[in-house]
Amino acid sequence: MDTTIELQPKDIEFLDSLVARQEFTSRTDAIHKALELLQKEIAENGSVFLK
Repeated sequence: MDTTIELQPKDIEFLDSLVARQEFTSRTDAIHKALELLQKEIAENGSVFLK
């Protein structure tokens, strides 16, 4: 499924730097991992993390 999101230029630069350093194979991989970590944090700490 293709989805389009808008990010700030600094966020795109950060994602691109992770890919350039071969931390991730793509922006999509990096965002996927970030979402996994966010889901885990919310599951463990609830809405406290979101405030």
